[in-house]
Amino acid sequence: GYSGSFCKHAPGAHDIDLAAVDCNKAFVVSLKHEEKLNPEGHESCVQCALLYTTMTGERRIRVHTLSLPCTNVLGNLFRSADLDAQLQTYVSQYCTAVLSGTASLTA
Repeated sequence: GYSGSFCKHAPGAHDIDLAAVDCNKAFVVSLKHEEKLNPEGHESCVQCALLYTTMTGERRIRVHTLSLPCTNVLGNLFRSADLDAQLQTYVSQYCTAVLSGTASLTA
């Protein structure tokens, strides 16, 4: 799901439109991988692209690639995690649930 200030043109579409993106904006993406990962010592890659128009009307694509090491050790996972971003995401999701009336205090 998506949350935040954006425009999504079609239900089920994966593209979102943003009015303005500058150096102070951040995006959170939740991924779910359902297959077996590579063995310890290998890396898995995630890639996304941002298509935007400059103030002069020039179209540009910015591609981001993130390569992460696979590990079976939970401590290694949290060593490279951005806990502030995760906490902000969970709080935002819970606030959305509270406002929509679907929040529950029980797990």
